[in-house]
Amino acid sequence: MLSVEYPGYGVYEGESNAKTIIEDAEIVFDFLTQEVGVAPENIYLFGRSIGSGPSTYLAAHREPGMLILMSPYTSIREVVKSIAGALAQYLVAERFRNIDEISKVTCPCFFIHGNKDTLIPDSHTKELFAKCKAVVGLHLSENMTHNAFSMFGDVLKPVLKFIKQLDITSTPAVYKFPKYVTSVPLRKYKKAFTAAPKFEANTSQDKSPIAISKTLTTL
Repeated sequence: MLSVEYPGYGVYEGESNAKTIIEDAEIVFDFLTQEVGVAPENIYLFGRSIGSGPSTYLAAHREPGMLILMSPYTSIREVVKSIAGALAQYLVAERFRNIDEISKVTCPCFFIHGNKDTLIPDSHTKELFAKCKAVVGLHLSENMTHNAFSMFGDVLKPVLKFIKQLDITSTPAVYKFPKYVTSVPLRKYKKAFTAAPKFEANTSQDKSPIAISKTLTTL
């Protein structure tokens, strides 16, 4: 599993904005495919809450093996509208319009949402589910809220069931990261990723699913 931090959080210096977050998602995906040698279909994208924005965008503009969205939204403005009313939505800039990007996604998609989510109502997931043109699965949990859920019952179990229904199997594999990843300061990771030489993929190498997830945060 490879988790992607938001700029401005933890050790990652910089300003957190939609443009930078999208760029980071693309850089990490391309780093895995072009330099580490992971096949795109063996990358599963997982996005929760705000992370559903960059995950959905990435799935629409790359070709991952699967997109898993937990408590996603149709757009940032629609979330504000759900909480504060129709007029309030125009007080924030529109970002991450998942409702537009989801129709471009071609990989299997699985949606997870809680019926008791008061921050992002489950109606958002239902709209995305209806708009998605790919193979889809849906898990709506009766007692799940935005931040209170069972990792096994609400996430792992339904996701694994969906994967089983798709008859997806995995083959263990070991991927080696370039030395520069561990030889440069953390703040220089992004520059190192973009400046590194291209990786020549070994087509005979075994592949296994590897996940990219945004750090779990709330709006």
